Amino acid sequence: FMKVLWITNILFPEAQKAITGKGELKGSGGWMTASAEFLVNSEGISLVVSTVSTRVDTLTVIQGERIKYYVLPYGKGNKDYNPEYEPLFRQIQQKEKPDVVHIHGTEFTQGLAYVNACGNRNVVVSIQGLKSVIAKYYTAGLSIKDRIRNITIRDLIKGGIGHEAKAFARQGQNEVDLIRKVNHIIGRTAWDKAHTWVYNHDVIYHQ
Repeated sequence: FMKVLWITNILFPEAQKAITGKGELKGSGGWMTASAEFLVNSEGISLVVSTVSTRVDTLTVIQGERIKYYVLPYGKGNKDYNPEYEPLFRQIQQKEKPDVVHIHGTEFTQGLAYVNACGNRNVVVSIQGLKSVIAKYYTAGLSIKDRIRNITIRDLIKGGIGHEAKAFARQGQNEVDLIRKVNHIIGRTAWDKAHTWVYNHDVIYHQ
Protein backbone atom coordinates (compact mmCIF):
# COMPACT_ATOMS: atom_id res chain seq x y z
CA PHE A 1 0.00 0.00 0.00
CA MET A 2 1.07 3.59 -0.67
CA LYS A 3 0.21 5.78 2.30
CA VAL A 4 -0.78 9.36 1.47
CA LEU A 5 -1.04 12.10 4.10
CA TRP A 6 -3.19 15.09 3.28
CA ILE A 7 -2.82 18.34 5.22
CA THR A 8 -6.03 20.28 4.66
CA ASN A 9 -7.83 23.45 5.76
CA ILE A 10 -11.20 21.79 6.41
CA LEU A 11 -12.52 19.22 8.87
CA PHE A 12 -14.09 16.43 6.84
CA PRO A 13 -17.74 15.62 7.69
CA GLU A 14 -16.87 12.10 8.86
CA ALA A 15 -14.34 13.42 11.38
CA GLN A 16 -16.63 16.26 12.42
CA LYS A 17 -19.46 13.81 13.09
CA ALA A 18 -17.17 11.68 15.26
CA ILE A 19 -16.29 14.76 17.34
CA THR A 20 -19.60 16.63 17.49
CA GLY A 21 -22.27 14.22 16.32
CA LYS A 22 -22.97 16.40 13.29
CA GLY A 23 -21.23 15.94 9.96
CA GLU A 24 -22.57 18.59 7.60
CA LEU A 25 -20.01 20.20 5.27
CA LYS A 26 -20.63 23.95 5.14
CA GLY A 27 -19.14 26.33 2.61
CA SER A 28 -16.36 25.25 0.26
CA GLY A 29 -14.48 21.96 0.33
CA GLY A 30 -16.89 19.49 -1.26
CA TRP A 31 -14.48 18.92 -4.12
CA MET A 32 -11.88 17.78 -1.60
CA THR A 33 -14.10 15.13 -0.02
CA ALA A 34 -14.97 13.93 -3.52
CA SER A 35 -11.26 13.69 -4.34
CA ALA A 36 -10.64 11.77 -1.13
CA GLU A 37 -13.42 9.35 -2.05
CA PHE A 38 -11.82 8.78 -5.46
CA LEU A 39 -8.42 8.22 -3.86
CA VAL A 40 -9.56 5.64 -1.29
CA ASN A 41 -11.38 3.79 -4.06
CA SER A 42 -8.09 3.45 -5.94
CA GLU A 43 -6.34 0.16 -5.43
CA GLY A 44 -3.27 0.18 -3.21
CA ILE A 45 -3.73 3.63 -1.61
CA SER A 46 -4.27 4.37 2.08
CA LEU A 47 -5.32 7.92 2.98
CA VAL A 48 -4.63 9.83 6.20
CA VAL A 49 -6.07 13.36 6.56
CA SER A 50 -4.78 15.97 8.99
CA THR A 51 -6.28 19.37 9.78
CA VAL A 52 -6.67 21.83 12.64
CA SER A 53 -9.92 22.51 14.46
CA THR A 54 -11.33 24.53 17.34
CA ARG A 55 -13.44 21.49 18.23
CA VAL A 56 -10.56 19.60 19.91
CA ASP A 57 -8.15 20.51 22.72
CA THR A 58 -5.51 17.83 22.08
CA LEU A 59 -4.26 15.88 19.07
CA THR A 60 -7.24 13.65 18.27
CA VAL A 61 -7.08 10.48 16.19
CA ILE A 62 -10.23 9.26 14.45
CA GLN A 63 -10.49 6.04 12.49
CA GLY A 64 -13.13 6.55 9.85
CA GLU A 65 -14.65 3.94 7.58
CA ARG A 66 -11.77 4.17 5.10
CA ILE A 67 -9.83 7.29 6.13
CA LYS A 68 -7.80 7.92 9.26
CA TYR A 69 -7.91 11.46 10.65
CA TYR A 70 -5.55 13.45 12.84
CA VAL A 71 -7.17 16.62 14.17
CA LEU A 72 -4.82 19.17 15.71
CA PRO A 73 -6.11 21.72 18.23
CA TYR A 74 -6.43 25.15 16.65
CA GLY A 75 -4.67 26.77 19.61
CA LYS A 76 -3.21 30.17 18.76
CA GLY A 77 -4.43 29.75 15.20
CA ASN A 78 -3.05 29.02 11.76
CA LYS A 79 -3.15 32.43 10.07
CA ASP A 80 0.17 33.46 11.58
CA TYR A 81 2.90 30.87 12.06
CA ASN A 82 2.17 28.57 15.01
CA PRO A 83 5.17 26.50 16.20
CA GLU A 84 2.88 24.50 18.50
CA TYR A 85 1.89 22.42 15.47
CA GLU A 86 5.45 21.20 14.90
CA PRO A 87 5.69 18.49 17.61
CA LEU A 88 2.20 17.27 16.69
CA PHE A 89 3.21 16.81 13.07
CA ARG A 90 6.36 14.98 14.15
CA GLN A 91 4.12 12.55 16.06
CA ILE A 92 1.94 12.04 12.98
CA GLN A 93 4.91 11.58 10.67
CA GLN A 94 6.63 9.10 12.97
CA LYS A 95 3.43 7.14 13.50
CA GLU A 96 2.23 7.00 9.88
CA LYS A 97 5.49 7.28 7.87
CA PRO A 98 3.64 8.54 4.76
CA ASP A 99 5.00 7.85 1.29
CA VAL A 100 3.53 11.12 -0.04
CA VAL A 101 2.52 14.27 1.84
CA HIS A 102 0.07 16.54 -0.01
CA ILE A 103 -0.40 20.01 1.48
CA HIS A 104 -3.67 21.48 0.17
CA GLY A 105 -3.27 25.24 -0.12
CA THR A 106 -0.74 27.78 1.08
CA GLU A 107 -3.17 30.19 2.76
CA PHE A 108 -2.70 28.80 6.28
CA THR A 109 0.44 27.84 8.12
CA GLN A 110 -0.02 24.22 9.18
CA GLY A 111 1.63 23.06 5.96
CA LEU A 112 4.70 25.17 6.71
CA ALA A 113 4.74 23.76 10.25
CA TYR A 114 4.85 20.23 8.83
CA VAL A 115 7.78 21.06 6.53
CA ASN A 116 9.67 22.84 9.30
CA ALA A 117 9.14 19.88 11.65
CA CYS A 118 9.53 16.94 9.26
CA GLY A 119 11.34 18.23 6.18
CA ASN A 120 10.25 18.35 2.55
CA ARG A 121 10.85 14.74 1.56
CA ASN A 122 8.01 13.48 -0.68
CA VAL A 123 6.04 16.69 -0.04
CA VAL A 124 3.90 18.37 -2.70
CA VAL A 125 1.91 21.58 -2.27
CA SER A 126 -1.16 22.42 -4.35
CA ILE A 127 -1.94 26.07 -5.04
CA GLN A 128 -5.48 27.24 -4.22
CA GLY A 129 -4.67 30.94 -4.46
CA LEU A 130 -1.66 33.08 -3.53
CA LYS A 131 -2.28 35.61 -0.77
CA SER A 132 1.23 36.99 -1.22
CA VAL A 133 0.26 38.13 -4.73
CA ILE A 134 -3.37 39.07 -4.07
CA ALA A 135 -2.23 41.39 -1.25
CA LYS A 136 -0.54 43.65 -3.81
CA TYR A 137 -3.86 44.26 -5.58
CA TYR A 138 -6.20 44.04 -2.60
CA THR A 139 -7.05 47.75 -2.51
CA ALA A 140 -7.65 47.77 -6.30
CA GLY A 141 -5.85 51.11 -6.77
CA LEU A 142 -8.06 53.00 -4.30
CA SER A 143 -6.29 55.97 -2.76
CA ILE A 144 -6.09 56.38 1.01
CA LYS A 145 -8.38 59.42 0.63
CA ASP A 146 -11.03 57.30 -1.14
CA ARG A 147 -10.80 54.59 1.49
CA ILE A 148 -11.19 57.09 4.34
CA ARG A 149 -14.10 58.82 2.57
CA ASN A 150 -16.00 55.53 2.31
CA ILE A 151 -15.21 54.06 5.71
CA THR A 152 -18.10 52.32 7.52
CA ILE A 153 -18.95 51.41 11.11
CA ARG A 154 -18.05 47.81 10.28
CA ASP A 155 -14.61 48.97 9.09
CA LEU A 156 -14.03 50.79 12.40
CA ILE A 157 -15.00 47.69 14.38
CA LYS A 158 -13.42 44.90 12.32
CA GLY A 159 -10.87 46.72 10.23
CA GLY A 160 -11.26 47.96 6.68
CA ILE A 161 -9.75 47.06 3.34
CA GLY A 162 -6.31 48.38 4.32
CA HIS A 163 -6.25 46.22 7.43
CA GLU A 164 -7.27 43.19 5.39
CA ALA A 165 -4.57 43.88 2.79
CA LYS A 166 -1.92 43.96 5.53
CA ALA A 167 -3.23 40.65 6.92
CA PHE A 168 -2.99 39.09 3.45
CA ALA A 169 0.58 40.37 3.09
CA ARG A 170 1.56 39.00 6.51
CA GLN A 171 0.11 35.59 5.73
CA GLY A 172 1.75 35.79 2.32
CA GLN A 173 5.19 35.85 3.91
CA ASN A 174 4.58 32.38 5.38
CA GLU A 175 3.18 31.24 2.03
CA VAL A 176 6.37 32.31 0.23
CA ASP A 177 8.45 30.57 2.89
CA LEU A 178 6.59 27.31 2.26
CA ILE A 179 6.94 27.52 -1.52
CA ARG A 180 10.67 28.16 -1.20
CA LYS A 181 11.13 25.12 1.04
CA VAL A 182 9.42 22.46 -1.10
CA ASN A 183 10.49 20.72 -4.31
CA HIS A 184 7.07 20.01 -5.86
CA ILE A 185 4.10 22.28 -6.57
CA ILE A 186 0.73 21.46 -8.17
CA GLY A 187 -0.98 24.35 -9.97
CA ARG A 188 -3.75 24.92 -12.50
CA THR A 189 -2.89 28.06 -14.42
CA ALA A 190 -0.03 29.95 -16.05
CA TRP A 191 -0.55 32.55 -13.29
CA ASP A 192 0.14 29.90 -10.62
CA LYS A 193 3.20 28.70 -12.49
CA ALA A 194 4.70 32.14 -13.08
CA HIS A 195 4.39 33.28 -9.48
CA THR A 196 5.57 29.95 -8.10
CA TRP A 197 8.74 30.15 -10.19
CA VAL A 198 9.35 33.72 -9.03
CA TYR A 199 9.54 32.41 -5.48
CA ASN A 200 11.32 29.12 -6.23
CA HIS A 201 12.85 28.71 -9.68
CA ASP A 202 14.09 25.21 -8.80
CA VAL A 203 10.67 23.79 -7.93
CA ILE A 204 9.18 21.01 -10.07
CA TYR A 205 5.79 22.25 -11.25
CA HIS A 206 2.92 19.82 -11.94
CA GLN A 207 -0.15 20.97 -13.87
